[in-house]
Amino acid sequence: MKHYHKIALFVISGFIFIQNINAQADTLKLNRSKKNLIEAICDCISKTDSSTINNADDIRYMLSKCMYNSAELYAIYVLDAGYDLQKMPPDDVKKIVNNLIVEINDSCPALKNLNKRAGNRSR
Repeated sequence: MKHYHKIALFVISGFIFIQNINAQADTLKLNRSKKNLIEAICDCISKTDSSTINNADDIRYMLSKCMYNSAELYAIYVLDAGYDLQKMPPDDVKKIVNNLIVEINDSCPALKNLNKRAGNRSR
């Protein structure tokens, strides 16, 4: 009987280990797709003619344009995050986009420079 307990424990331990490996792989995949999306948007921002950015509205328009140009990467990121694009509530879309904008703002030097520039012009 002890032999069966050891086998059962071994099988359960193996199952938990595999689940943990799968969860780590999913997290890595999600992080990679998010990184790719943020880099693509930042790259788009850095290619924007800074002379066209004069205020916060210009920055919002540019961000919208850059996010639109990265729509395929956005879709991959959202799918990797476990959402169904067809059934995704608008509030979830807003939440994801707002979180992305915060991360882009924190990690994209080009956007930081444009924010400073627009802020200086509005004074």
